[in-house]
Amino acid sequence: MFSVSDIYTRLKLFKQSLGPEYGRLYFVKADVKAAFDTIPQEAVVSLMKSVPTQSKYTIMKHAEVKPGERAAVADDKSSSKAIRRWHATALSEKENPDFITRLEQNLALNKKNTVFVGSALRNTQNIGELMHLLRQHVEHNLVKIGKKYYRQKIGIPQGSVLSSFLCNYFYADLEVKHLDFLRSPDCLLLRLIDDFLLITQDQEKAIKFVNAMHVGFPEYGVAVNPTKTMVNFDMLYDGELVQKSNHEKGFPYCGTIINCKTLDITKDRDRDANIDAFKIQSHLMFYDTSHNANRTVLNSLRNTFVETASKMYAYLRCLGKTQQPSSEMILRRLLKLIMRLL
Repeated sequence: MFSVSDIYTRLKLFKQSLGPEYGRLYFVKADVKAAFDTIPQEAVVSLMKSVPTQSKYTIMKHAEVKPGERAAVADDKSSSKAIRRWHATALSEKENPDFITRLEQNLALNKKNTVFVGSALRNTQNIGELMHLLRQHVEHNLVKIGKKYYRQKIGIPQGSVLSSFLCNYFYADLEVKHLDFLRSPDCLLLRLIDDFLLITQDQEKAIKFVNAMHVGFPEYGVAVNPTKTMVNFDMLYDGELVQKSNHEKGFPYCGTIINCKTLDITKDRDRDANIDAFKIQSHLMFYDTSHNANRTVLNSLRNTFVETASKMYAYLRCLGKTQQPSSEMILRRLLKLIMRLL
């Protein structure tokens, strides 16, 4: 997974595959210690060499222009500027480079309110040059400590454009080679970069997963932080109890709370004390009644409104008495906003 929203997609499909009566589910969460700093450089470069299937690729760019975040809910004068983002696509020699064809086949699928702008610029790269560039990127990262520069010899550079991708691909290889016992209909293994979550109907598989992760995988530089491992059942490891989640609150994972019985998804409000924008809080996964129970959806909606109202109240308190808008003006703006959203 590359984003928290991918949790919803995977979890919904898993719930649908289980059927209406799936019994007890066992949860395990494990966190890899210092993931980016422990990945062996030679191993990740060798793995990436096996990825390309062609000897050369043509890299083409296009821009996607969307309305600003406030454009749909604010007056023209206060609307934010349009957002333009450039995207690059690597095409093999067999793929059609025609921009219109690519739009119809994949680029424009499931996108709305977007203007696509093609570019005549294209760049052809052979795989040898790309692999050399990747090796330079991984093995020649410099870190400044004081007045001296040091070359990083273990791990991959954090914060680079490739870090998350390389980590994801590397750990996916680990899953295929060492966690294949979880590739069955009764298991769902999620991973957002270095945060693993296993949901399974088989307690023995859950225990085996905990044991495997705690032993670690030295060839991948993987060692978990035992204090961050969490389960929803009683378990001992090395004579000590593994941290157990609170059943009433659900199981926390990457900013969400997953109900251990129903798999309902809600926002983890205890984890983040900051008040998010309403749009960020209103992801489909929190309001999908085909996955979540109606009560869960209504509770999420209520909490979102409460936090948004609290945010507005806090802003108003920061304004001087002469700057505060009247109640009538606030109500007019709210009604106008609601009408635009309908």
